[in-house]
Amino acid sequence: MRSKHGEFRKSVVGLVIIGSLALMMGVALVTPLLPEVSAADAYVSIAGFTFIPHEITIYMGQTIQWNNSDGLLHTITSNDTPAAWTEVSIPAGGTGSLTLNTPGIYGYHCRPHQAQSGMWGVITVVDPAIPEFSSLVFVSLGMLVVFIGIVVASRRR
Repeated sequence: MRSKHGEFRKSVVGLVIIGSLALMMGVALVTPLLPEVSAADAYVSIAGFTFIPHEITIYMGQTIQWNNSDGLLHTITSNDTPAAWTEVSIPAGGTGSLTLNTPGIYGYHCRPHQAQSGMWGVITVVDPAIPEFSSLVFVSLGMLVVFIGIVVASRRR
C-alpha cells in the first residue's frame, strides 16, 4: 500500500515534468528558426497586372523577390511619404528585390499601373526577437507549473 506522502510526491514530480515540457516547448517556439540566407526569402509573382500574393510577412533583414511575368515594366513603389525605400523597377520578364530592416507594415503599388485593381500589396516586417503570444503562453504556463511544484514540494518536507 502506498503512503499519501509517496502519492503526493509522485503527483508533484508529474506536475514538474509537465511544466518543464511546457516550458521547453515555449522556449522552442520563442527561439526563431530563421531560414538559411538565400537569394530571396519570399517571392511575389506579377501576372495579369496583379501582385500574387497581395500580402506577405517577412522577418527583418529578409529579402522579397518579385518575378514579373507580364509584358510590361512594373514598379514596387512605397505608399509612405517619405518613401520607405527607393522605387524598384522590374522589366518585363525580369525580377526585382527588396530587403527591409525595420519592423512595420508597408503598403506598395505599381506606379505606372496603380489604377489596375491588382497592382497593390502589403509587406509586414516582424522582429524575430519578439515572440508570438502563443509562445509566451507556453513559457508562462511552464514556469507557473514548475514554480507551484517546487513550492508544494518544499512545504511537504
